[in-house]
Amino acid sequence: GVARALAALGPFYTDAQGLPGGGLPPGGEPGPHSGALGYMEEAGCLLASAACLAQQGQLGNANQLLSRALKTSHRRLGHTQLVCAVLGELAPTFLAQRDAHPALEALTSAATFSRTAGDLWAEAAAKRKLATIFTQQADGKKAAEAAASAGRREQRIAAATAAALADSGRHGYAAGWGLRTVG
Repeated sequence: GVARALAALGPFYTDAQGLPGGGLPPGGEPGPHSGALGYMEEAGCLLASAACLAQQGQLGNANQLLSRALKTSHRRLGHTQLVCAVLGELAPTFLAQRDAHPALEALTSAATFSRTAGDLWAEAAAKRKLATIFTQQADGKKAAEAAASAGRREQRIAAATAAALADSGRHGYAAGWGLRTVG
């Protein structure tokens, strides 16, 4: 459960779970009335724990946690950006196990979900990762297409950021947030 996921992150998070208001009810699982914040925390913990486990070489355990994070993100939260983040983390674990097909599927899904949500940044990131996989597979044509697609999205992000900075008199929040162009 989430308690196991938190334990994988180390003593800091395990200790934080014992603080008043920290952690989940006894048993380490969210109850039937967990709100969106509880599910968001659960998905975040699972994602972070999976990343730690993957770095430790425990890819099977990482995949299990990522699968749970994906289900929570999609079914419980309906949070497209979080779904894309989880899919983006699943791909490298599949590649580390020399299984390119599910990695490609995960990244293709992440790119599609991102495009549907209008999230240029996540779509560009998924396309960049796809280009890397296609390059590793010696598929130059698909690698070039994916890289060009990512580049177009990055240019749109840079143009929107530059426009916001240029119009900072009307959009002071852009300057206040310290936005800069990509690149």
